[in-house]
Amino acid sequence: MQEHNPERLGAALIINVPFIVKAFYKIISPFLYQATREKIKFNPQIIEEGFFAPDMVMKDWWGGDQDFEYVHEKYWAELTRISDERAKVWMINWRELGAEVGVSEWDYKTKGDK
Repeated sequence: MQEHNPERLGAALIINVPFIVKAFYKIISPFLYQATREKIKFNPQIIEEGFFAPDMVMKDWWGGDQDFEYVHEKYWAELTRISDERAKVWMINWRELGAEVGVSEWDYKTKGDK
């Protein structure tokens, strides 16, 4: 299977997991390809290990330079507008593709994209 499937995982940075998840990973990790195992990091030091530059990381959680505060009233309206707009386009595309159960999600979400 490895010979016929391209590598898609760049890195998996996993944080704040319960003990049982980490224990399960230790059990299954011998069955993963070495290249995949090396890409999975638990609780990494993302700046020190070179995954991100300090100016890309939030100050409160990771010690970066970004000072971000989520303000629900500021972001929610735009998020719902974008979501509604996309849903309408996807519904139009799905209908143009025959409006049948089983139409590929990829097809109706990317119809017309290049």
